[in-house]
Amino acid sequence: MHSIRLKRPWKRLVADGQQTDDHLVAKVDVPDLESDLPHAGIVHYQRSFNRPPQLDADEKMVLQIDHFSAQRITIQLNGTVLETHPKAGTTFPLQVDLTKASAAFNQLSLILESPAEQGIQLDGAVCLLIGNRQDFLPNV
Repeated sequence: MHSIRLKRPWKRLVADGQQTDDHLVAKVDVPDLESDLPHAGIVHYQRSFNRPPQLDADEKMVLQIDHFSAQRITIQLNGTVLETHPKAGTTFPLQVDLTKASAAFNQLSLILESPAEQGIQLDGAVCLLIGNRQDFLPNV
């Protein structure tokens, strides 16, 4: 299995649930370990990536999220919601199959939501795992 770490560049947008506040847009590394993040209801992390050209028909491309601090996370690829997970009951690392939804060029959005009084952060590593289908659990 091959791993591609998605560290930088990520764009972090802090929103109030209705609109994005332009002065709260920043380029960040992931894991995002800044301690002075504003407490907000919704934080978007966005990053683009190319699909590996060597991906064979018997291989999968899986997104792995090691950890997040939020009540729930929504994973979007190219504007399509793939999955939403509440933190309660989520086993880490969280893995989501991107194989069928991916294109040659992809826009990944991870949307974290929590009550305004809680900190929201993508505080774990994010990577793409490329491997044979039998390398992954059946539910991934």
